[in-house]
Amino acid sequence: MDQLDFQILELLSNNSRISVTEISKQIGRSHSATRLRLAKIVDSGVIEKFTIILDEEIYGQFSNQRPSTEDSADLSAGIKEKENESPPPENQQTNNGVREAERINDSRPVIGSTSR
Repeated sequence: MDQLDFQILELLSNNSRISVTEISKQIGRSHSATRLRLAKIVDSGVIEKFTIILDEEIYGQFSNQRPSTEDSADLSAGIKEKENESPPPENQQTNNGVREAERINDSRPVIGSTSR
């Protein structure tokens, strides 16, 4: 590890959500070079995990809005029921008029997609 790696780690330790673009601006390197350095740091194991620190006072204000355990159980049961439903027949039309098999096999990129 060199000085740039330590600069990246310092920026991340201050704000783990900082973008690679912002890191690259602050260390004076290209986005791709910064992204590669960050990947090497993560792969080396120096960064164990990215995490958050909660402000207990603010969190406490919102925690009373959490669903009860009964509500959570109802939600989980609904999800499991949905998972257990059998898929529609292959030739069945979906809401937008495209058969399920055609939708899955359509390899056209999504508008706004970043894939090339």
